[in-house]
This record gives sequence, structure tokens and C-alpha cells, in this order.
Amino acid sequence: MFYFIRKPITLGVLFALALGVLYVGVKGYKDGAEFGLFRRPGELFLDNNLATNRFGDPEKGLHQLIEYAENSASYQPIFNTKNLDQWSGDPELWRVASGQIIGTVVNPLRDNSFLIHEETVDDFILTLAYKLLPSDTNNNTGIQYRSRIVDASSFIVAGMQADIHHGVSTPLKINFGGLLYDERGPRGIIAKSGQRVWVGKNGLRHVLPLQSSQRNIEASYKLDDWNSVRVIACGRRMIHEINNHITVDVIDDLEERATEGVIALQLHVGDPYSVAFKDLSLSKDIATSGLCESYR
Repeated sequence: MFYFIRKPITLGVLFALALGVLYVGVKGYKDGAEFGLFRRPGELFLDNNLATNRFGDPEKGLHQLIEYAENSASYQPIFNTKNLDQWSGDPELWRVASGQIIGTVVNPLRDNSFLIHEETVDDFILTLAYKLLPSDTNNNTGIQYRSRIVDASSFIVAGMQADIHHGVSTPLKINFGGLLYDERGPRGIIAKSGQRVWVGKNGLRHVLPLQSSQRNIEASYKLDDWNSVRVIACGRRMIHEINNHITVDVIDDLEERATEGVIALQLHVGDPYSVAFKDLSLSKDIATSGLCESYR
């Protein structure tokens, strides 16, 4: 028997208390995983006052950009559906079939390999559709932007990436689909799916959950079917969407951030797999719309 404040506490009571603590911890883990609320080194929670100070009205600004992308932007195709003109990549990995770009890994890759579009862009809206096969154990791909070419002969790039995974609910992979990742950069994951993030000049991340939960984002994924992606890069603000669900909303005030670069499609290291892309279109007129001025 144990004594606390001079009152006896039986082992049964202590066991019940331990179970209660365990329940709260597990529930907190699940809730935190869904809303992206786990703190990492260099990460703080973004309170609403700070969000308003940096984002303005976060939801109003977000929906202004989404509305522009849907109703006002003029898009031009960046893939002609016939060949890979204006793109460069390993011909053993990339081909065109049925009006689609097909990336296939037969032998495991040593490094991530990319199909790189030749144009350098700064502010833009990119739309496309992708399809991953559900039987593939390696279902990791991504869309690079504002990226630099690290090794032209090996088709390796570094920079911002809209990460693509199938919807999975295992703890190690939750919040991956649609996240913002610094490919071959020092920052790694900048924003998980379901997060609004402000990155300060010193690189410190301030995090607030988005209204779209990870559970809703995952539920929208289509296995062995086409999924839509939209990436908006407007000054320091970057927005990713999958199937019309906003996955991340980021303002990046890091002084060393990239302001322009190439767009590229990724084949990830790992087991053999295939990914298909189609309907790749780019709009650059957001740069002169006036919407990006507050994010310069």
C-alpha cells in the first residue's frame, strides 16, 4: 500500500490512473496525428493572433488565391501528350503512352530521379493529375517546383516538393500526402498535410491546423485512379491541394529560400513501381494579378 497526502492509495487505484493517462496519451496521439500537431525541433504552435499578423485574414487570403486559380487564371499545357519535348529525364525511366507521362522503376534506384521541365518559373499555378498503382509497395512520388538542377546528367534536382503518397493511416506515414518537403535541402518536411505554417526568417516553424483534416484528405484519395493536384506559388505563400482538399498553406519568410526554379516530376528510390501523370497545365499570370504583393 502507498501513501500520498497521508491517504492510502491502493494498487488498483494506481492502475486505474495509469490506464487513464495511457488513454489520454493515445487519444492525444491520434488527434495530433490527424491535425498535424506534433511538435518537432524548431517548431512552435501558431496561435490565431500570430497567424493574423503574418497571413492577414488567413482564410480570406487563402480563398482569394483559390478563387483566382479556379476562375481567373489562364493556363497553358506544358506537356504535348505526344513526346517529352521541353522535358529532360532518363529515357529508361520515363516514356509517353496514351497521352500520359509514365514513370517506371524496374530496378531499385540509388537516387531519386526526375523528369525536368526546361522552363524556370517564379510565381505560378500548376495543375495536373496523377495515378499510382495500389499494388505497388513503393508509392512515393512528388512534384518539384522552385527547384535547382543539382546533376543534369543524372537528372537530380533540389528544392520545394509537393509530396505524393497514397492515403495511409499508419503512424509513421500519416500526414505525408500533399505535404511541403525540401528535397535535398536542410529543412526536410516544412509542412505536413493538414497544416498552416509560417516559417520565420530564422527558420523556426509556427504551426496551426487547417480546417481540412488529414482524415478528409486521405478519404479523398483514389487508388488505381486519377487524383488531381494543384500547386500555387505566390511570393512567399505556397498552397498544395489534392482532389480539391487544401493539404498545406505556408508562408516562408526564410531569407535563403528559393524564389524561382524548375518544375519536375519524381521517381523515388525504393522498390519497383509506376506512376502516371496527365493534364499538366501552368498559369503564370498570377505574378501580375496583384495577389502576391503582400507575400513578397
